[in-house]
Amino acid sequence: MAVSGFFLLLGYGLKLFGNTFSIDTQSMISVPDALYDSWYELGRYGLILLKKVTGLYWYNNALSSFLTVVCFGAAALAWSYLLYAVAPEKNRSRPAFFIIPLVCSPVLAEQLGFLLQGPEIALSMMFVALSLLCVFRGSSHSGAKRAACYITALVLAFVAFSVYLAMVTLFIAGTAFIYVVRFTGDERKSKQRGVWVALCVVCFACAYALYAAINRIVMSVLGIEPSSYTSDQSRWGKDSVGDIAQAVLLHAKDMYTGSGIFYTLIASVTFVLFLVVLIVRIGRHDIGVISLLIGVAICVSPMLMSVILGSTPSVRTELSYAVAFAFAVFYIAGYVSSLIPAGLIVSWVCVAAIGLNQGFIVNRIFYTEAVTYGQDVQLSYEIKTRIDDLGYGETPELPVVFVGSHVPQRNKDCYDSSQLALVGRSLYEITFSTAHGTWVKNQFLNAQGVKYEYPSSAQMDKANAIVQSMPHWPAKGSVAVHDGLIIVNF
Repeated sequence: MAVSGFFLLLGYGLKLFGNTFSIDTQSMISVPDALYDSWYELGRYGLILLKKVTGLYWYNNALSSFLTVVCFGAAALAWSYLLYAVAPEKNRSRPAFFIIPLVCSPVLAEQLGFLLQGPEIALSMMFVALSLLCVFRGSSHSGAKRAACYITALVLAFVAFSVYLAMVTLFIAGTAFIYVVRFTGDERKSKQRGVWVALCVVCFACAYALYAAINRIVMSVLGIEPSSYTSDQSRWGKDSVGDIAQAVLLHAKDMYTGSGIFYTLIASVTFVLFLVVLIVRIGRHDIGVISLLIGVAICVSPMLMSVILGSTPSVRTELSYAVAFAFAVFYIAGYVSSLIPAGLIVSWVCVAAIGLNQGFIVNRIFYTEAVTYGQDVQLSYEIKTRIDDLGYGETPELPVVFVGSHVPQRNKDCYDSSQLALVGRSLYEITFSTAHGTWVKNQFLNAQGVKYEYPSSAQMDKANAIVQSMPHWPAKGSVAVHDGLIIVNF
């Protein structure tokens, strides 16, 4: 536990007692009702309910940052306990071999960096693990105890799906993990394996059906339609099959060659070694061919979101990449530990090396976020000073329009914006349009206690035309009043 805790703090120490944040958190602070409404449209009614039940509906960024780290540690512990509990006693591996690569995953850092939902996402990960554990426990009980286990499993899976639907990929991956671990080194009848898979399929199907049914009821009661946010990302039915196949293959190439900071070639090598171990165990008659096929499925499971969307998904949704990598490390380390006398030492050294390699990346992502956030706060007050100098008071009645974006000047120890996804990027940099940029920047200023009036669409269109003759920030005149508008031209 102490070693696992070290690696958790290695990556998330800055977040544990920090107060920095990235995109969308400014909305949670400034316009929470609008953000909660958008979650209903995304089918995340469970996320809102969980916030109300846990007392986190009123958002506190420092509290969310602390709870994200604590809940993530609990989730990692729950997953490691699941794998430990289901394994035959003679084939049990050390929980730390799973926890370390999991808590040091840059993909999960990107997901949990969204602090507005970080604690709930971590709890949902834990719920999935506990749901699978209940399914497993239920299969060994009878009568009322069995029913209680299955009902608990269903409820936990349902809650996890209603918080964040990408949890379905974790449930599927977890089912595969348990199959490989449970039936390794233990000659089981095909009927027992089939029963386990059937139970998981039934639990998954019932939980998803319940989620979908209640989602329709919630939207009907609220009188809202599903958001196009997810459907807009899907390319199925919009692009040709050939274009979709090319996009998926290109993403697979980036993922398995370790392109960027979120993927690593170490994972790909680990997947290959994992399959080699399975093949060796087949040769020793420890497992069957089906376990190898499931092992292959585990190795390609990180591509699940890409196939579902027919395009390159957001990094933060690729949860299966993190858990599949952690499981492969866990399985190999456990096998090597039992193979040779020095196997345990070799396993610890390799797992620690992986943890340090990936943990340094996670730490650097959050360090970059901290540096960027500090610069954003400084820039906010520079903007406020310039607007105050216009002579309209601290809270001018004129609406403020922000045109363009501002790239932060980070130090050399930080990641460049081109290397990052969203966590760590400047709130003044993320600008898709004048409307979006004005919305985000005004919200961030609001989160710092600086409140300005929002412009209308017509006023922003007018500002887009006016800035053609204005200098750019920080030049004199880049913050000016024109036609009843305060315009900040980046």
